[in-house]
This record gives sequence, structure tokens and C-alpha cells, in this order.
Amino acid sequence: MTPLRLVVVTHAFPRWPGDVAGTFLGRLMQALVARGHTVSVVVPADRGQGERRFVDGVDIVPVRYAAPEREDLAYTGDMARKTRSPGGAMAFRGLVRALARGARDEARRIDAQLVHAFWWVPGGWAASRVGVPLVLSLMGTDVAMMRPWPARLLARGVLKRAARVTALSTFLAAEARRLVWLPRLRIDRIPVPVDVDRFGVHTAGGGGVVYLGRLSHQKRVDLLLDAVHHAGIDAPVTIIGDGPARGELEARARTLGLGNVCFRGVLPDDAIPALVGGADVAAFPSRDEGLGLAAAEALLLGVPVVATTDGGGVLDLVRDGAGACVVPPTPDAVGTALRRCLSDPTLRASAVEAGHWLRTELAPDGVARQFEQVYARI
Repeated sequence: MTPLRLVVVTHAFPRWPGDVAGTFLGRLMQALVARGHTVSVVVPADRGQGERRFVDGVDIVPVRYAAPEREDLAYTGDMARKTRSPGGAMAFRGLVRALARGARDEARRIDAQLVHAFWWVPGGWAASRVGVPLVLSLMGTDVAMMRPWPARLLARGVLKRAARVTALSTFLAAEARRLVWLPRLRIDRIPVPVDVDRFGVHTAGGGGVVYLGRLSHQKRVDLLLDAVHHAGIDAPVTIIGDGPARGELEARARTLGLGNVCFRGVLPDDAIPALVGGADVAAFPSRDEGLGLAAAEALLLGVPVVATTDGGGVLDLVRDGAGACVVPPTPDAVGTALRRCLSDPTLRASAVEAGHWLRTELAPDGVARQFEQVYARI
């Protein structure tokens, strides 16, 4: 593809080496630069901090939008809550204006052919004002934010102004069309990139059941506990992650008498591949998931996955019979699938094969190629 000049607008992007905010976008932008494209990324300042910098070929342009103490809306994942206060709402308006101004200035500076915004708000809303063809990527949390009526109207306007729209999964694309009353809107499915090199070691297993993810009601770890109890599974069950439901989940495990369940909390990233890769099966009981990268990472490590038929976007990555069991969300069905994965060694070989397919699908260069196909259609 002929190299392009792109301005990217986002409220999440790595601020320093090792920063977890928007890590996948850092990988994607580096892949686009490696493929010959010019990329400027417009991001919010962080509490007054943020100098323009050039990292791995990517020009990163922070924009100021409020007093330093009010520049706390981005990077932490709780923008929606903070904007409910009068001061937060004012800072949010400033953020949208600053992102629009920064994107417009960068588009002029590099004579950009495209603007690519991640999340329809605030980035997509801001980028729709720039006057350059817009590619808009829906990321999951922003689709959930479309549910209130005022947000639906605003999101509908932003999506209609985009030249192309992408979403992480088939599920998110369908949800977005439904919520903004645009049933015929073309939305391309493109996942986020994964550092696939971190998930390349295969083991013989032996570690029992593992769950990796946030401990919230949507993730349905309670269903996993009920399934382990129902099926009489005595293999180790390791739960990695934290969240608002942790206390009640620990209490439920005690009530059910599950002495084989261990809550490990949040662990360093470099500890995850060995813990997940050493398991016999990875449980992914979440419902209506935007994508479900934890399940994909398990398959990359050659670990079979148990997911549910109402799992949402994870069903783009996990396919029943291809190293995975996709079953109804009941303790009986999930428990039976877990027992099968614990006892059937052929499923591990099938998971390794599924992981090979995902390695190409989710590698940064592969995702960059998928976005190039979208750019070429404009």
C-alpha cells in the first residue's frame, strides 16, 4: 500500500515505557510506522504533564485542556464517573475542544490524508470536526456508553460522519448498529493487536483450571465457582485478577467448600504467560464481552478454553471444537466442559492449532494490514 499520513486521536496511549494505558495502540502505531506510514498521535495531557515526544517513529502530541488538577480524565479508565461533577463536565468539554484543535493542527502540519479516532467519545467526537476523512474504531466501553438516549443521538451523529467504522468484534458491531438505529451501517471487524511473542511457550499443563480477568458481575466468576462445585472438580482453580466482586466471590467459594480455589489478585504481566500456560484449561464465563483477549492468550499458549454461548465478542476468537468448548451458561454445562478439558489431551493439541491461527490474526503487523485495507477503501 502507498504510505499514508495519519493523525490518530485517542484518550489512552502509553505515557512512558511500560505504561499499560493504551498499550495495544502503541503496538499498532509502531506497526503502521514500520509499514511506511507517517503517524501523529494526539493525546490528552496528564495533570499538566506531557511534552511532545517521538517514540519508535511515532510522533506523540499531548494537548492541554484544563487546569493541571483537572487534567485527570484520561488514562485511568474512569472518565465517565469523573465527568458527572460540574468541574469534570467542564474539563470534558475542554478535552473535546483540545483534541479537535490538536488533530486539526497536526492534520495541517503533515497534510494528513486520514484521521483515525479510537473510541467514539471523546476522540471520535473531536475528530469528526477536523475536516479530514475519519476512520472511527469502536472499542467496547464506548459502545456501552451509547445506551442512554442522549448518548445514542450524539453517537449516531459521530458514526454517520465517519468515512469508515470498525469494531473489535461482530458482537460490538451489532450492538452499535442497534443502539444508534443504523442497521445497515458498514462496520469492519478488526481486533486489537497482541504481543504474540509473549505467548509462544507451550507446556504439558498440569495446573488445573485458570481464570484471568476482572472480578465483576459481567465476568460471571460465580458461574465458574458453581460449575466447579457442581462437577466435583478437585483440580486447582487459580483466579487471577481483582475487582468489585472479589469479596463476595471469595465468600461464595468458602460457602461451597471449594478449598481448591485460590484468588491470586492482580499479578505482574510477566508472570501471566507461565501461570496461564501451565493450566489444563482456561475458563472464560463472561457474558457480552467486547472481545475477550484473555481467552485468545490462552489459546496462543496452547491451553483449551471453556466459553459460553452468550460470550459476545469472544466468539470471534474462540470456536467450539477448535481447542475450545462453547457451552450454555449453566453450572452443569460449564462443569462438564471443564471436566472434559481436564481429561482429554487431544483438546490441548487442538488449542495449539487454534493458537497458530490467532497468532497471525492478532499480531501487530497483521492488525496493521487489516487497517490498511480499511484505509484503502476511502
